[in-house]
Amino acid sequence: MNYWLVRANWGGDNKMDNFIRGNYWENGYDDGRYRNTVNNINKDDILLLAEKANILYFGVCKENKENGKIVEVKEWIKFNKSIHFPAKGAYIRTIVRVKNTSLLSMAKEKISLLKEKNELSLKALSIENFTLFGNFEFNFSSGINIFIGENGTGKTHILKAIYAIIQANNSLSKKPSITETNLAEAIFEELNEVFRTKEVKDLRSFDTDKVNIEINFSDYNINFTITENSQSRVNITNFSKNISKKDILFIPAKEFLSNFKGFR
Repeated sequence: MNYWLVRANWGGDNKMDNFIRGNYWENGYDDGRYRNTVNNINKDDILLLAEKANILYFGVCKENKENGKIVEVKEWIKFNKSIHFPAKGAYIRTIVRVKNTSLLSMAKEKISLLKEKNELSLKALSIENFTLFGNFEFNFSSGINIFIGENGTGKTHILKAIYAIIQANNSLSKKPSITETNLAEAIFEELNEVFRTKEVKDLRSFDTDKVNIEINFSDYNINFTITENSQSRVNITNFSKNISKKDILFIPAKEFLSNFKGFR
């Protein structure tokens, strides 16, 4: 993962407000200048948006259009206090890959603190052929979400699935690098532990070949499948190398009720 210092001024105009509102960055030169540099930005790379000698925002690359101009970011997040750096040489250009170790260290530390403060939030969950469910999607509010249904309709299964995936996510959040394999194994182990099933593949609905699950967080998505061949890990179809921790607590209903007698 690389860090890129980018700017919002060209031709006498400041495009920063446009970038912030539109969640993108644009190379303003039409003569091919910086084209190759822009095309080297990869998904999940970090863009540091600067004005003069101060970095004000950071964003994670969502998509590079590879036209030498447009890079989409998931969201521009403002630093509580801007990062001041010596603006000279390469660092006064429209775009440059950050190689200065001191500047990299400061940026990484501030981004890490912001992520912890803003804590990852759960946006949505899509499931297909999972236990009692055929094809279902849950969209969550930022406040309290309540599942209502009769016994045996799958409420606890949904909570357990969310808990298992986030626990797997958290187990990797402190690792220096995330791979598809270690995430696949972590999700498999957590599903097996939480559901206490003989085989994780048994979580497939009856007469179906494959489970599809996608969990959407505020910063990234995790998509995976469970098939007949899922013996020691699930099959990851999409994930991020910039995993953040999400605090979670799961209290089974029977334990809750047994500890709070008279609860209605």
